[in-house]
Amino acid sequence: MTSNRYFFIVLLFLYIPLFIKGYANTTKEFSDVIVPEFPLQVKFANELVDLDRLDMYERFDRELTTLCYMHSSTSLAIKRANRYFPILEPILKEEKVPTDFLYLAVIESTLNPRAVSPAKAVGIWQIMPRTGREYGLEVNNDIDERYHIEKSTRAACKYLKDAYEKYGSWTTVAASYNAGRTYIDRIGKTAGRSIVRFMVERRNISLCISHFSHERNIFFSGKIRI
Repeated sequence: MTSNRYFFIVLLFLYIPLFIKGYANTTKEFSDVIVPEFPLQVKFANELVDLDRLDMYERFDRELTTLCYMHSSTSLAIKRANRYFPILEPILKEEKVPTDFLYLAVIESTLNPRAVSPAKAVGIWQIMPRTGREYGLEVNNDIDERYHIEKSTRAACKYLKDAYEKYGSWTTVAASYNAGRTYIDRIGKTAGRSIVRFMVERRNISLCISHFSHERNIFFSGKIRI
């Protein structure tokens, strides 16, 4: 350990008690820590999530508890939902896509229409360039319709409906949106069993459903309204 690093560590331990004491003197009351009540039953797009399985139960419980205290991102998403949900929801209904998929946009981009991922996915729905073109969006050096809220939502709905026609399960559709249909097909063949059952057993889909359900419960709970 270098002398400088050692010095700063010593300072840290010296000053932490002072910070805590100062905070305690200026704070009359601490916020209550409340563990959210675990639901007896959870549905995603009207499909029952199997919480009888211990691993699914524990993952959902972990996501529900940890995400509940991400106040800054949740508050930001709620503010943006007031603006964008009235645009997105009628399109999903018109396209006959379950409105639970509104929270796909919340998870993908925190409802930021200008979001750009390191993989070059763009917009509220985080659509890749090739996928955008495949579903009718103009994507080139001059125009990128993935930033267009209505057009990108139509494209996302087309993708979701194509995936549902292929897999017959909205749960698997949610997984395919994140992982890609090629990946879902490959691991489904490797598993040698039902793609739906296999994907539900994967960690990524359990976390995905936990995120979806958490966002939905927070948005429509009695404590937080949009």
